[in-house]
Amino acid sequence: MSSPSLQQLAKKLDLSVSVVSRALNDRPDRHARVAPATRERIREAAQRLGWQRNRVAEALKRGRTPDIGVFLPPQANRLIADLVIGLAEVAEPARLPLGITFDTGADAYRRFFTRNAHEPRSGLITYPYLYTSSELAKLARAYRREGGAIVLLNADTREPGVPVVEIDEAAGGGLAARHLLARGCRQLAVAGQYRSRATGFRAVAAEAGSAVTIFGENDEGQDQEPALIELVGKIVRWRAAGKKPVGVFAINDHLALRLIRLALARGIAVGTELLVIGFDDLELAADTTPALTTLHQPFRDLGRAAVTTLMQLLEDGHPAPVTSLPPRLIVRETA
Repeated sequence: MSSPSLQQLAKKLDLSVSVVSRALNDRPDRHARVAPATRERIREAAQRLGWQRNRVAEALKRGRTPDIGVFLPPQANRLIADLVIGLAEVAEPARLPLGITFDTGADAYRRFFTRNAHEPRSGLITYPYLYTSSELAKLARAYRREGGAIVLLNADTREPGVPVVEIDEAAGGGLAARHLLARGCRQLAVAGQYRSRATGFRAVAAEAGSAVTIFGENDEGQDQEPALIELVGKIVRWRAAGKKPVGVFAINDHLALRLIRLALARGIAVGTELLVIGFDDLELAADTTPALTTLHQPFRDLGRAAVTTLMQLLEDGHPAPVTSLPPRLIVRETA
C-alpha cells in the first residue's frame, strides 16, 4: 500500500490540510498551534495509514529546489557515464535536480556542508572518500543530525545509519573462478588486487581445491608491468608442465589487456593455452583482438538505486542498509 498524501490524510480525519500539516511538522512555527489531543490523533492516524513525509515535494511546493550533491571520481569511461545516466533516469521524473561534481577534494565537501548546514531537504550521493578524513566524517555526521541524507557508493567500510549501494565485486570474482574452472583450468592466478574481487575468486577456487597465485599490487599501484612480466614467465613454465589451460583473472580490463599483449608477444595462444577474464566491461573490451571476456558492472542500475535510496531517506523512509547489485559475466574470445 502506497503512502497516502497529506490531502488524503486530512480528508480521512475530516480536518483541514493546514492543521494536519502543522501537526506533522518536525519544526512547527511557534505561532502554528494545534491542540495536543488533535496532534496525537493526527500522528496516530499517520502512523497507522503508513503516511511518509515527502520532503522533496514540500521543498518544491515552497518554490525551493532540494540541493542534491553527487560527488564522483574524475574518470572518463563507460562506468561513470552509465552511472550518471542511471542517476538522471530516476531524478528527472521526480524533479530532483542533481549537482554533479567531479571534485572529491576536502574543500568541495566543506563547501557542500557549509551551504547545507541547516537544510533537511538536501542530500548527498558520494563514493566513500568522505569518511577517509576524520574532519569530513565529523562534518558529515553533523549534517545528518540536522536532517541531511547521505548515500554511499561502493563503500568497503560502513558508517552507521548511512545506506550503501554497491556492486557485489566478490560475487564477480566468484563468477570468474567458476568459469575458468569449468573450462578446465587447474593453474589459476590473479593479476592485481582490488577490494573483494580477488577474495571472491580465491574463495571459489579454494572450494574446488585449486590454489591461486596473486601477482601485482592493488588497482592504484604505480607500475604493474614487472608483476605482469613475472606472471607471463610463470604461465610459460605452467604450460610446459601440463596440458590444461592456465586461467588468469585480472582485477580490471586494463590489466587484462596488458597481460594479453605480453602473453601474445611470448607466443602464448590466448583463448586456448591461456584464458583471461577482466573486470569492468569497458568500451574497448569487445573490440580487442581477441575480444575480452570480462565482468560487466551494472553502473546504470547503480545510479538508479542510489537516487531511489536517497529519495527514500528524504521522505523519511527506511531503505535497506546495503543494496548489492550482481555483475554479469560477458563471455567472449579470451575465455
